[in-house]
Amino acid sequence: MVNCSIKTITGFAVFVLIAAGCSLFRSGQIKQTRIVPVNFGLTTPVEKFKAGYSKPYAHIIWGDDIRDGARCMITITNTTKGTAVYRREFIHDRDIKYDDFNYEKGGIVELDPNWYKQIGAYLMELYVDGRRKSAFSFSILP
Repeated sequence: MVNCSIKTITGFAVFVLIAAGCSLFRSGQIKQTRIVPVNFGLTTPVEKFKAGYSKPYAHIIWGDDIRDGARCMITITNTTKGTAVYRREFIHDRDIKYDDFNYEKGGIVELDPNWYKQIGAYLMELYVDGRRKSAFSFSILP
């Protein structure tokens, strides 16, 4: 009888751990940084853009997981053709006043200046200190 109870209690404890993830051991959730493609000046994620009409822009939703001074890079790749089309590099600075922008000034390289006019599937990625932090797929349609 005791053996059955121990198995039941152990099974229940394992179930609770699986259901809760490891969140039982954390004091609070860390807000994760992520990137989303948006129309210029907006913050709502867009999954489909019209070719040549609206150029996709990167919006970063900053979390608590990025250190000040981190080297950041935004890339956009045309996954249909397998070619990189855009890259922006900058240093993260929490003290900068964004003035309605959500990341710091930095160098922009458009490897293909007409990329936003080309129909296909695209991948926008955010790298922090050389490691991919976030990615979002979108498409450009006729």
